[in-house]
Amino acid sequence: MKLPIPKMMFEACFFGGLIILVAGGVQYQVSRKQRTKFNDQMYIEDAKTGNSTRYRVLVGKDDTAGEYFTVEVLMRPMAYGLIKGKPGSDAAHYHTNQQERIRVKQGKLGYFIGHHSHVQAAEAGEEVIIKPGEAHVLFNAGGGSNGSDLLLEVTHTPARHGEALYETLAGLGYDYESPLAVSPLQRWLTLGYAEVVPTDIPPATWNFIQDWLLPFSQKMGYKPFYSQYKTKREYSRTHGSVVDDDNREQTRWKSRADKDQDDDDDDVDSIKLDMDAADDL
Repeated sequence: MKLPIPKMMFEACFFGGLIILVAGGVQYQVSRKQRTKFNDQMYIEDAKTGNSTRYRVLVGKDDTAGEYFTVEVLMRPMAYGLIKGKPGSDAAHYHTNQQERIRVKQGKLGYFIGHHSHVQAAEAGEEVIIKPGEAHVLFNAGGGSNGSDLLLEVTHTPARHGEALYETLAGLGYDYESPLAVSPLQRWLTLGYAEVVPTDIPPATWNFIQDWLLPFSQKMGYKPFYSQYKTKREYSRTHGSVVDDDNREQTRWKSRADKDQDDDDDDVDSIKLDMDAADDL
């Protein structure tokens, strides 16, 4: 005599098998994904179209022994944004252990710190400081079809996981055509490891994602960061270290000062020789 299979058990087996099948398919796709290598390039775009944001690492975490890192960010007028109507924007988030300093080099920065209704702006020559734990969004406030580029220098202190956050998110956007097409699981994994907390997700849900979904995503083959997306650094010819425009100017100033000091020393030596010659007479 055959015993009837309870409906609940049948449904559990069906959906369990479906989840395993889907997870296996995702794992296969992730393992087969060909990732673009940016190791010999100094710039990385987050999309394959012109509607992209470009990133360049000016100072890496290894160059400062983990003290800080600085990234140049170029948001184009029609750059993809995760928030509608805000070119180049990311989803609202905060950094648990880092201060973020944004220097506006060109264009008009739009941003909010705290509530999304408190939108502010900063222009070339100004800077914005965001403390750890402060939710924020940055975007190109001068964007649009007839807009202009926004050029920023963004410094995180301390470096923590460093510039890998920017490089990975940009590289993923490029390989998946745009940042909008990146898998949420992949994005959450990268954010979680970089100690970035999305504020558009309820805290209880984010805790569940970190405790359960992120380990699951790694079993499917996702990684927090990818070595293929590590970009080339711009190094000083004399010292072999990364330099930015400020450091270049300091180096030039120091060189001029050293030259002036050498000239002064030569003048002093010349005067001493003349005085010695006069004493001999």
